[in-house]
Amino acid sequence: MAGKEQRLKLSYSDFAERRLSAIWSRNADDYGAALADRYIAFLRAETDKLAQDRLFVQPVPGSNKHFFVRLRRPGSRGHFHIAVIQFKGDTLRIIDFHHTAQDWASLYESDDE
Repeated sequence: MAGKEQRLKLSYSDFAERRLSAIWSRNADDYGAALADRYIAFLRAETDKLAQDRLFVQPVPGSNKHFFVRLRRPGSRGHFHIAVIQFKGDTLRIIDFHHTAQDWASLYESDDE
């Protein structure tokens, strides 16, 4: 994918929205609601940027139709989240979020259609 490109429409699947709610709950339990709010705002802001700038979007290994982007705060260490993406026409659809400690890429292997 090239860097700055034509602006795409951006949408979040219902599943991605539910995943964000689960991420918020986990972070609120572990770190408090204020931090959870800031983290979800960060994840949304980073994925929203993809409608215009897809420089860091990469293909999911073993997949022909899924892509991903790493969502890591500057200066953070350790694990982080990734967003899984599909391109359909002029729409970039966020279909899921995964923690990098998960074996997420294997969920999208062999998706030839």
